[in-house]
Amino acid sequence: MARNDPLPGEQIEGPRGLGFIGGAVLLVIFALLAAAPMALRAGRQPDRGSLAIGALRTLTTAETLYRQRDTDGDGRYVYGSLAELGAAGLIGPELAAGRRTGYVFKLEVVPGAAEKRWWAVARPERPGVDGDRVFFVNQDGTIWFGLKDVEVDPATGAVPAGMSAIGR
Repeated sequence: MARNDPLPGEQIEGPRGLGFIGGAVLLVIFALLAAAPMALRAGRQPDRGSLAIGALRTLTTAETLYRQRDTDGDGRYVYGSLAELGAAGLIGPELAAGRRTGYVFKLEVVPGAAEKRWWAVARPERPGVDGDRVFFVNQDGTIWFGLKDVEVDPATGAVPAGMSAIGR
């Protein structure tokens, strides 16, 4: 008759644990699991979208100041181009050239409505590497984003379809 229960004071034989090799294997597995997220991100830059948003806020402020000061001195209170904002010292040379922190910026004053309307769009220089989002802002000051490239109607400067508001 086989007995399953140990007698008092009797030791049960069986697996004693992982041992040195088993512990080393577990340590290697944990190290690989911890390193996996870093390895996956190693070939990709962080999304620089927040830096592009900051640059669009800078452009919004610069446009307001440029218009209020009649910076070009022609007696008309109009919005300015990237080059004009740069020449007035309202933005830095990098942004005035249309590139900053992995994004390409385009700013246009609406023809025939330079006193009232302007718009700007920021696109990642290398989509999927420098960023995944496209940003838009106009004279209203609300920043919008989309996951696909957009075409802006240069005659109106209206918010392109398919974009969502981030805020001011």
